Amino acid sequence: MTRTKSTIGISAVLLLASALVGVACSSEPTGSSSSGGSAGVAGNHVAGAPGAAGTAGAAGTVGSAGSPSGGAGGSGGSGGVNNCEPLPAKLLLTDFSPATFKVVTDGTSWTAGKADLWGSAPSTLTGGDVFYQGKPGSAPRVTLNGQTLTVTATIEAGDYAGYMFNFKPACTNASTTQGLQFDILAGSTLGNATLKVQMQQKSDYPSTANPNTRPGDCVPTSAATQYNDCLSPATTVTSSGSTLTPGTTVLPWVNFSDGKPVSALQNNQLMAIQWQFECPPDGGKVLDSNGNGGASGEGGFSGGAGTGGSSAGSSSAGADAGGVSSGGASGSSGAPAAGSSGASGSSGSAGSSGSAGSSGTSGSGGISGSSGTAGSGGTAGSSGSAGSTATAGSSATAGSGGSGSTTPPCVVSFTFDNVTFY
Repeated sequence: MTRTKSTIGISAVLLLASALVGVACSSEPTGSSSSGGSAGVAGNHVAGAPGAAGTAGAAGTVGSAGSPSGGAGGSGGSGGVNNCEPLPAKLLLTDFSPATFKVVTDGTSWTAGKADLWGSAPSTLTGGDVFYQGKPGSAPRVTLNGQTLTVTATIEAGDYAGYMFNFKPACTNASTTQGLQFDILAGSTLGNATLKVQMQQKSDYPSTANPNTRPGDCVPTSAATQYNDCLSPATTVTSSGSTLTPGTTVLPWVNFSDGKPVSALQNNQLMAIQWQFECPPDGGKVLDSNGNGGASGEGGFSGGAGTGGSSAGSSSAGADAGGVSSGGASGSSGAPAAGSSGASGSSGSAGSSGSAGSSGTSGSGGISGSSGTAGSGGTAGSSGSAGSTATAGSSATAGSGGSGSTTPPCVVSFTFDNVTFY
């Protein structure tokens, strides 16, 4: 009979199994009571075990399922990446020359903001300007003069005014910089105002102010309270009552504080620079509330004595009134009775006081004294000479006007140049 391939395979398997049984039996310890058949079963069991172990190896593929644990979670952090535009390499904003200041003729003044005014793209940051104030009367004005810019304002007591450089990008990442600096020119005055510099930043800018073009991250209680709920960090350059120092003013970012809700300055999200002038409640200078009193008037001179008669009546000085004294006028001369001795002249009545000076006007003159009676002691039958006329009192000096209490404004004239980051 011819053997098929399958029969040959079976025979080979049986021979291999017999060989394995022989090996298994030879490995048994001496004295083992196991029969040859039992050893064959054990051999088959041992041979099957390696196959099972191979199946367990497939379980190792489960470890690959752990790969999603890291990567996906990390990508979620991309929402916190700063998306403000990087600051150009040149840190100068403007030196008010034609190269960095646009469409303004020397000597020109303006009070309304311009959208595109300063900077030179792409080498520098660019932007426009904005004016603001508390009350309309405190509104500032700027003037370009000799490649410098002057801010002028007459700020009411207790009010404020400001001038701003708005950045053209919605926000600017200036994280490579340390601060802001600019030059203050000689002749600049604050008129008792405080000068602060504020830096607008995205975290403290109201979300309701310019939601379509310059969205901020600060959410105020309402649009009416947005600039109280959201505040830019600031630093004081010169306090009220202090002297403004000419020269280069250097303001490190670490000096800025009191932002709301984020107090410290974050230079990777800047939006604008604000120069703000704040006039205190007592204004620029408080004048005296009372005027100087008027000088008192001189008294009237006494009347001269009548010839052969007794002395003429004297006139009394006018009393002071309201800081102004009026002088009494003299008594008029007395006429003697014919042939009889003249009776003694009675004194002139006191001149009435001058009226009070209104707002410092001069007092009116005193009313003249009444006439004195003729003097006695004339020789019988002869006429006694009339008493001489009394000299009139001099007029009172007018009191100076008493001005009312006033609180003058803070008059600001601030000239600056070379605005740059450093």
